[in-house]
Amino acid sequence: MTSCYRATADRRFATRLSPLLTVLLLSACAIPSARMPAPAELANGAEVLEVGHRSRASGALVDESFEVGPYQVHHVKRGLSSAQGFGIGALSTESSKQHFRFEFKGRQDWRGRCELKARDTALQIGKVGQLEDSRASLQCSCASSDGNEMQLKLEDSWRPLRGSMTLGSVSYRMQQVAFGQGDGGLRSPAMGYRVEGADGRAVAAVEVLYPGRIWQQRDLPADQREPQACLLSGLMLYGAQ
Repeated sequence: MTSCYRATADRRFATRLSPLLTVLLLSACAIPSARMPAPAELANGAEVLEVGHRSRASGALVDESFEVGPYQVHHVKRGLSSAQGFGIGALSTESSKQHFRFEFKGRQDWRGRCELKARDTALQIGKVGQLEDSRASLQCSCASSDGNEMQLKLEDSWRPLRGSMTLGSVSYRMQQVAFGQGDGGLRSPAMGYRVEGADGRAVAAVEVLYPGRIWQQRDLPADQREPQACLLSGLMLYGAQ
């Protein structure tokens, strides 16, 4: 069986996959047994937080609550998307935003929020064709009941995308695990994301394909485990696109 797992390749500019192409890629690869494999550093000995009681559907009329390990994700609320655009001659640009909120319950109560900002630019070159540039950023935060806030940010101006996760005074790098023919952007198919230390080794990872799961190194500091799981749950809610 052909694997749909691959590392993303460096690309400065990328054309968005059309919705039809994305559907075809997902149809070709998303078989019932398709799962994101654990990163090599997490394959043996890492704690695995499995997901339970999660709906495949998403949206304003769907209860998107689920369990991940000992934690509960609930009260998921998706806001309305907004978009605006303009064109001057052969140049056109469209900017859009969408966001969602959720609550995460562990030893503490956390309030999660994620916002996606995207910008698409197209330049028509006579009868030759059209140049396209697609860029997006995703920022998520989890704030605890006692006022602590943790954040992650993913940005895909360069491909593969670049990202960071900040847990208190500690920062980690993030990398996308591409799905099928994904180009390494935020709006192309992804299997999940790696959280890496300064040495490039994975300390955690999340699978965003249904049903999803989280891996965490067992030696991860105790005060980082819960907020990290909250942020990674936000990526599961953002989904595989």
